[in-house]
Amino acid sequence: MKLKIKALLVLIIVATIFQSGCTSIDEESFNADIEGYADPIAENALQAINEQNYTKFSADLDLTMKKAFTEEIFLKSAYIIQDELGNYTSKELLEINAAERHTVVIYRANFEKETDDVILRLIFVNSDGQVQLRGFWLESSQLRKRMALER
Repeated sequence: MKLKIKALLVLIIVATIFQSGCTSIDEESFNADIEGYADPIAENALQAINEQNYTKFSADLDLTMKKAFTEEIFLKSAYIIQDELGNYTSKELLEINAAERHTVVIYRANFEKETDDVILRLIFVNSDGQVQLRGFWLESSQLRKRMALER
């Protein structure tokens, strides 16, 4: 009798462990290799700004971002970025913040004309098993000054 109870207890524990490891496989794979998907998407977006190529830039955008960040807005933004910062040259990963529904990846980006830090923030979402870019921000003192003048 004690052997049956022990066997049942072991079976329940094993089943619980197995289920907890398999409940969110999509979420696990989304968070497993963040740098592996973030780096090429970030690089693609930054190179697209250098080239002023909206098709290339928008390739990894989710539908919400595509609607908000149209080709017209992209071209105006790319012009301002190149005018103030020059072309993008390199980036360095600073931070990764993985949450349940999205992941924030932060880089320090280098540009030809800018000597101060340029911070690149990206927000990634897992949309039906596909990693997509939902947010893209460049922060620099030069861009802040320019945007203040543009208003």
